[in-house]
Amino acid sequence: MRRGHGSRMEKGTGKGAGRDGQRYIWAWPALRNGGRQEDPMFGAVPPSWRASLGLFALVGCGTADLPGNYFELALSGTENGCTGDAADYADNLEYRVSLDINDATLAIGPDIFGTGTLDACGLTYSSLVWTSYRDNQEITWQILGDARIDFDGGDGCADAGTDWVGTETFVVLTSNADDVSAGCTYTVDVTGSFSRTVE
Repeated sequence: MRRGHGSRMEKGTGKGAGRDGQRYIWAWPALRNGGRQEDPMFGAVPPSWRASLGLFALVGCGTADLPGNYFELALSGTENGCTGDAADYADNLEYRVSLDINDATLAIGPDIFGTGTLDACGLTYSSLVWTSYRDNQEITWQILGDARIDFDGGDGCADAGTDWVGTETFVVLTSNADDVSAGCTYTVDVTGSFSRTVE
């Protein structure tokens, strides 16, 4: 599956403004792959979005100044129902969650990738709908997330020793690829700890 260039928001703009004035990233899936050569979800080689990823490390984005609650999370693939290959995705990412009453906005660095709702301990969220390509065949997909979190780093919601316990399900919505069926899913466990709050 090719990611980055060619990806877009559901309405085809590829970028836009978030509720807090930040931008959505059309190359967001690259962050989930850590710039590695192989796509952990569907096995193809990512294109030139890898160069744009370097901007985060080279110029710095001042993420410490952005408001929200930060979580250091480990992501691990558990089930690949799309290609039959191993679910060997693994990464460590920092999520930033901002709340407007119960409305949640999720970001990696300055870039918003999803929105959802926090209801007591439960956080449910969904990403933008992305368009990618596998062997030049179009696939659209979305991430659906569900987690129990201790939003302020307290206790009582997540398992002992953690502040975030959940799953993310990559759902293929439509597919023209012969070996990836619409409706198939790739599941990732997401666990980790509260890091800090930035007002």
